[in-house]
Amino acid sequence: MGSTSTPQAAVVNDSDVQVDTPNSGSLEAVENKESWTIDNNSNSSATKEESASSPRKEQDDVNIDALTATLEGVSIAPKQPTSSLEQHVPNSIKTIAKMLASKKYTKIIVLTGAGVSCNAGIPDFRTPGTGLYDNLQKYNLPFPEAVFDLGFFARNPNPFVQLASELWPGLKHSPTITHSFIALLEQKGMLLRTYTQNIDMLDVLAGVSEERMIECHGHFRTASCTRCSTPFDGEECKRIIVEEKRVPTCMSCR
Repeated sequence: MGSTSTPQAAVVNDSDVQVDTPNSGSLEAVENKESWTIDNNSNSSATKEESASSPRKEQDDVNIDALTATLEGVSIAPKQPTSSLEQHVPNSIKTIAKMLASKKYTKIIVLTGAGVSCNAGIPDFRTPGTGLYDNLQKYNLPFPEAVFDLGFFARNPNPFVQLASELWPGLKHSPTITHSFIALLEQKGMLLRTYTQNIDMLDVLAGVSEERMIECHGHFRTASCTRCSTPFDGEECKRIIVEEKRVPTCMSCR
């Protein structure tokens, strides 16, 4: 048995995201501002290059317009540089706090990964020495990733069962201040969605509703048979794995 319920990739429309124009500066413009600065000594050469490439640029513009029409109005043209007033990127927690306090931002999207759970005592996967994949020797795996491989699970489910019994959410690990912050955003009516790569469910344990959560790699709340996909009670699955240290058995295809 293994945890399933892996959501499909979700797309949030631009119209769902509220942006305050004066504060929504182009990050691309900030990162690429050097490309818009020409040394005085190179003005003549730059002018010659622009002149020589103008026919090609005109053709590129035609191609972009044609493709844009094909895509029903979706522009793929490169963004133009914004003014310095629009090049505003939050550079401190204090700045972000002021932005949140302004109550202008009510559709916030949060993206998280393993780092937000490390302070809860849950290791990430790949950090040399401390990562999960570097500390699975006791399971005698052919390769570290095999612990989450369905083909290997079908032949030998014990390593996964032992690991899951140790890492099951809510037993040894509690939500961090980051998870609590995300929950607070929802309580304040400011959270549109939170996407996470984690399967530890600490967001939900902190108070984030399942409706606002997209757990991209699944979670431990539900389970189903790896052969026939028949649902299996999540709490019973937890009891069998955590207390009995064995793989649950499907009642439909056993």
